[in-house]
Amino acid sequence: MTHARQQIREAVAARLAGLVATVAVNRVRSLTSAKLPAIAVYALEEDAERISTGRTKERRLTLAVDVFTAAGSDDASADLDALCAQVETAMDAAPRLGGLANDSELTRTDIELTGAGDQGQGLPDLAAARLQYRITYRTPHGSPDTVA
Repeated sequence: MTHARQQIREAVAARLAGLVATVAVNRVRSLTSAKLPAIAVYALEEDAERISTGRTKERRLTLAVDVFTAAGSDDASADLDALCAQVETAMDAAPRLGGLANDSELTRTDIELTGAGDQGQGLPDLAAARLQYRITYRTPHGSPDTVA
């Protein structure tokens, strides 16, 4: 039994897999230079409510797509923005995620540059962006692994 939320995370990761060599379906704790650029896909939160008189739940998942590039170059911000644009384009091309979702939309982007001192010894400087998507989908009551 695979929760629909996990199916959505995996579908998003598969959609983004061609953009970079490393796409993780979880939070990334540390990255080496060899793994950059990288993307991590994971859930931040979800709310649900029963809709109409039926036994269907409408769920609104906040999904994080973290994008990481090396921050050592003079064009770190441009490199990060280019990768974010590729993510947005890929996500906009299939807002229903192959039928798993009713809709998906970008709701927020946070950007951060970190130095090695922030990351710990031996880790690269990072340019990172968190793209937050609101994914709306439905499941039958009592069947969180089935998309309605």
